[in-house]
This record gives sequence, C-alpha cells and structure tokens, in this order.
Amino acid sequence: MAGDPYLLFQLIHLAISRDDKVNQEEIMQYISDNAFDRSAMRGSEAHFRWFARQYAEYLIQLSSQTSRGILPEIEREIQERYAENLTLKEPGKKYFVNSAYLGQLFHKKYNQSFRDYLNGVRIEKAAALLLHTDKKIYEIAESVGYRDLDYFINRFIASKGCTPARFRKQNN
Repeated sequence: MAGDPYLLFQLIHLAISRDDKVNQEEIMQYISDNAFDRSAMRGSEAHFRWFARQYAEYLIQLSSQTSRGILPEIEREIQERYAENLTLKEPGKKYFVNSAYLGQLFHKKYNQSFRDYLNGVRIEKAAALLLHTDKKIYEIAESVGYRDLDYFINRFIASKGCTPARFRKQNN
C-alpha cells in the first residue's frame, strides 16, 4: 500500500484538499508511521481497513483544524470586501466546508449570523464615511454595499438609533 506511488499521491492530495497549508513531507511521515499495524499482515484486507480508518481520523482532524482557522479568514475577507454581495457559499467552496456548517460556526463564535455581522461592518464603515466625508447619504449607502437606500436607512437606525443624516449632524 505505502509502496504504491499512485495511492500515496492520492492520499497526499486528499489531505492537501482539506488544508492546503499541510506539509507534504509531514503527510508522508504520518502515512509511514501509521501504515503498519503489527496485528494485521501488511498488504492484507484487514491491514488496509485499519489504515483507512486511521487516515480517515487524520483527515477529520485536519478538517476540524481547518474550519477553526477559516473564521479569521472570512472576517478578513469581510473587512476587505464588505461592499460586495458576500455569502458563505464562496468560502465554503474555497475551504471545502458546508456553508450551513460554516454559518453555525460563525454564529457560535460571533453570536450573530454572517449576514448580521456583514451588515454591522457595513454600518460602521458608513458611520465613518458620514463623519469624515461630505458624500451624500445615497453615495455612502452604495459605497458600503447597499443598493436600496431605504433598507440602508432602516439598518442604520436599528444599529445607531438615528438616521444617517442625524448621526452626521450630531457628531460633527
């Protein structure tokens, strides 16, 4: 099994698809250290089943480490791309994690949904623009990712307790 170069390549590729920061030499070392079970004859069906279980557990561990490391990456993307139409589908595909599960992780860490977090970032960016620019409110709304001015104003009021115009006036 460990001598089969195609199988070895596939096992390494499978691990890298879970976490592209994994070192190939570490994976080869893991396979080398765990491919041999003294209780099962090397090359037997029992040995292959045992190794498959061990490697599956290794991949699960890689996936759980990856999903914990995903959230800071998603947060960074939100900070950089908040004005775009962001969803959890894109990072889910990028990191090989179900978007619904990613949403659960996000809610668990931030105590709010991805969409609410994104709206919060947009409102904070809008508040800064209101205070530091002379842009019109509809221009600010568009620049932070809101295509509907009424929706932006409602979200702003819910977050800041006043309209964007009053916020600007009170804080200048």
